Amino acid sequence: MKITPQILFRFAAQFLLAAFLAAVAGAQAQALKTDAGGLASASQPLLWEVKGDKNSVFLLGSIHVARPDFYPLPAYVERAYLQADTLAVEVDPSASDVAARMVPYLTYKAEDSLQKHVAPATWQKLSARLGPSLEQMKSLKPAMLSVVMAVGLYADLGFNPDAGIDLHFLARAKADKKSLVELESIEFQAAVLGGLSDQDGEAMLADVLDGFDNGEAVAYVRDLAKAWKAGDEKGLAEQLSKEAGKDPGSARVMKLLIDDRNPEMANKIGRLFRDGRKVFVVIGAGHLVGDGSVVDLLRKQGLTVTQVK
Repeated sequence: MKITPQILFRFAAQFLLAAFLAAVAGAQAQALKTDAGGLASASQPLLWEVKGDKNSVFLLGSIHVARPDFYPLPAYVERAYLQADTLAVEVDPSASDVAARMVPYLTYKAEDSLQKHVAPATWQKLSARLGPSLEQMKSLKPAMLSVVMAVGLYADLGFNPDAGIDLHFLARAKADKKSLVELESIEFQAAVLGGLSDQDGEAMLADVLDGFDNGEAVAYVRDLAKAWKAGDEKGLAEQLSKEAGKDPGSARVMKLLIDDRNPEMANKIGRLFRDGRKVFVVIGAGHLVGDGSVVDLLRKQGLTVTQVK
């Protein structure tokens, strides 16, 4: 896969599971390539239904980058998609102007640079890892640099942003002429990523760099992908909780990238349901599991949400 600026910014726009991005950046690609760890099994992703008298809203937990063997998706997912007249996603990252809209949020202005926002020790680690290419990347904010460091390894592992579940259904919905609803905007997501404090941005980079050094991410990536394919709600929640519990910086970043976004997404999904829309929602699986998830918040709105298999 050729890595272009458009792919990099699309990758950032799709947010990923925040922990998945950090972890895979430290993965040893060959180790996961030679041990599929059960990833070749059929996909059985998590799906919930908010059911009313005249309409249903289905919630599919997405993984924003995928492998060819994640497809085909099971019949219960297909049925949920076909009944919908509307597709709702976090954002539509396929627009040609995505990069231009995100650059102001994810890069420093000409007189500024990453080196001014991280500790000397972190800059030295980055220099040792990236070599002369770091000079070309010093205008990137920490979240965007984390993407750059991760995206090549994703490709080595067989994961591809263009094969992500979100883009799969976006392409289908456009071909099928379904209505499209964005629960967030490109600018909002970029502002969250680019708006991390120096402390939290450095924590995100440190997590990536530590992953390169300790190799622990191989098992993490395998377990997270297996949990998604198996529809293992508990396993996904445990993986995200584990990532957030690593240190205070990781906890803050996970809260910003996942927990803090859930209430508004839940409110918008609730409104779509109450408006009588037949909606198929595709959002990151990390937003649908655990306390304070979108599923949890919809139930607290008084809606009946049941898992579909």
